[in-house]
Amino acid sequence: MKKRFPSNIVMIAFCVALGTQVTRAQVPSPVVDPQGDALDVLSLGGPLIDIDTIDITFDATNLFFSISFHTPILPPQSGLPNSIFGILELDTDQNVATSIPGAPAQNTVSPPFPFVTMGTDFGISFDPGNTIGFARLFDSAGFDTDVPVTYGPNGVNGTVPLSALGGDDGLLHYTYVGGNGVGNLTDALDQVGVSVPEPASVVTLLTGCGLVLARRPRRGR
Repeated sequence: MKKRFPSNIVMIAFCVALGTQVTRAQVPSPVVDPQGDALDVLSLGGPLIDIDTIDITFDATNLFFSISFHTPILPPQSGLPNSIFGILELDTDQNVATSIPGAPAQNTVSPPFPFVTMGTDFGISFDPGNTIGFARLFDSAGFDTDVPVTYGPNGVNGTVPLSALGGDDGLLHYTYVGGNGVGNLTDALDQVGVSVPEPASVVTLLTGCGLVLARRPRRGR
């Protein structure tokens, strides 16, 4: 049985009519979302959970993600109006043609959310049904596992082993759509993000390249 997006997000998304679509560009991480663009999409009220910044980096072993909000938030399991729910979608092969069915989720709610051009190979769900202290990582082939996360007053961060992403190298595209604890969609990332290497990984890579160049024999000697 193929894994689908958490039912609350899919049902909400398909309750909103599709309209004129605006495709956005890809930008390297971190992606800063405009302040004040959160919406009461379904007229259900509750806090307008407003995305601030999403940052995804990687090293040789892990993928690191951080999502911050302009508004105070609580974990999904708190059951309060300012608790979050949402999906961080990952396009590990950077191929629009390969995607989980129904993804990216924000495209089914465009407008008012921006239409983004990317496939989705994995999703990380922040859902009330998750185990406390964890998000859920899943794909379309039935893979489904816990991802440890840490919540702060205005955000959440976590680490995913690259082995859990099919041995991916960490370079991927991403987007996010989410809402509040009353089941209302409020915001989606305006642009497709592109993960970047951790600074230490870049230094290691450049050092390795320097060593390779230094060891190359010079011509004419």
